[in-house]
Amino acid sequence: MMFCSVKKIAIFSCSTLLLAMWLTPIYGQQGVQVAAGVKVNRASSQFTPIKAKVRSGKRIKEVTVVARQGEKIIFTESDTGIGVKLALSISKIDDITFEMKYDAGDIYRHLKNKDWNKAVRYLSPIVNPTLPYLDVANNNAVELSLDLGTYMLKGAKKGRLTAQTDADNELVKKQYVSAYGVFKSVAKATWSPLADEAELRRIECLLELNKPKTAARDHGKIQEPDVSDPTYGRYWLLAARIGLEKSKFREAMSASIKSICFQNKDIDTFPDALLVSAQCYEEMQNWFRARDIYYEVAMIFPKTEWAVIAERRLKFILKNGFTKKEEKSPIQNVFFGLDEDVNKLIVEMFKKRREAKAKAKPVAKKAKAKEIDLNEEE
Repeated sequence: MMFCSVKKIAIFSCSTLLLAMWLTPIYGQQGVQVAAGVKVNRASSQFTPIKAKVRSGKRIKEVTVVARQGEKIIFTESDTGIGVKLALSISKIDDITFEMKYDAGDIYRHLKNKDWNKAVRYLSPIVNPTLPYLDVANNNAVELSLDLGTYMLKGAKKGRLTAQTDADNELVKKQYVSAYGVFKSVAKATWSPLADEAELRRIECLLELNKPKTAARDHGKIQEPDVSDPTYGRYWLLAARIGLEKSKFREAMSASIKSICFQNKDIDTFPDALLVSAQCYEEMQNWFRARDIYYEVAMIFPKTEWAVIAERRLKFILKNGFTKKEEKSPIQNVFFGLDEDVNKLIVEMFKKRREAKAKAKPVAKKAKAKEIDLNEEE
C-alpha cells in the first residue's frame, strides 16, 4: 500500500458549540441542492478531523482523517490532524474504524423518555465527522448514523404535532432537512444492507417536506423488496403515502395493507400504515371504518404521536356527526357478538384519559411555616 504526499490543504474545524447543536447543518458547501426545492445550508467547514484505524491489505495504520478529495481520503499520522497530509484511495481500504466515544446508557435514557432532540444533540458531534466517509467499505459508523437520522426524523414528527407558530414550523422543516442529509449519506454506503433502509427514510423525508413528485420518482427506482426483507414494511408504507398524495385511494389502501401485514410488524411502520388506511377511508367518506381504525390506533399505542393523530381525527369525526347515524352491522359481527357502540367506547376512552391526566397533574403543596428552635442561634 502506498501513502503519497499531496499538496497541503487548509482544514477548518467546526467549533465545539456548533457541533453540540443537533441542527448544525450537515457537512458540505453552502446551499447544496439535495432535492428540488430542498436545500441543506451547510457549514463553511466541510470536514471535521476524526481519528481512525485504517486497514489496507495486511497493513493497519492509526491516522487522523481530515478531509476527502473525490475518491481519496486525506489524513495525517498525528493525533492532532496537523502535519504532512497523505492521501489513500478509498478502493484500497478494506475497512476503517472511526473513534466514536459515547455512552450507550446516556442514549438509552433519552430514548426511554422519547426525548429525540436530546438524543440527537448527544449523537451529532460524534457522528457528523464520519458522514463524508460512510461509503468507505466496512466502516463502523453506518449503524449509528442511521440511528441519528432516525432520531432526527422522530423529533421532527413530534415537533410538527406541537408546532403553533411559523417559527415552530420552520424549525420542524430544518429538522427534516437535517434528517434528509444524514439519510442521504447513509444511503451511499451501498456495501451495507442498511443503505436500503436509509434510502427509504430519505424518501420519507421528501414526503414530509411536501415533495411528493420527487418522492414518487425516487421510490419508483427502488426494486420491490421480498416479503422477508426488513425494508418490506417501509417500502409499502411509502407506496401507500404516495398513492394517498396522488388521490389514488384504492392503490394506497392496497399498499397499506401489504405494510400492515408485514410479518415483522415493524413498530415504526405498522401504526403509520394503519393511519394511512384510515386516511384512505376518510377520503372515500367511509367514516365508520376510518373511525374504527383510529380508535384501535389510539387504544393500542397510547401516549404516542400516533395516538395524538388518531385522537384528533376521532374528535373531528364525532364533532361533525359523521358516525352519528347507526351503521348496519355486518352479519358476522352480530353472529360473534361484536356489535359494539364504538362511538360510546370513544367517548369513554376520552373521559378516562382526561381523568388520568387530571390525576397526573402535580398538586402544589402548601409551604409549611418554618419552625424555629429558640435554643438555636439564627
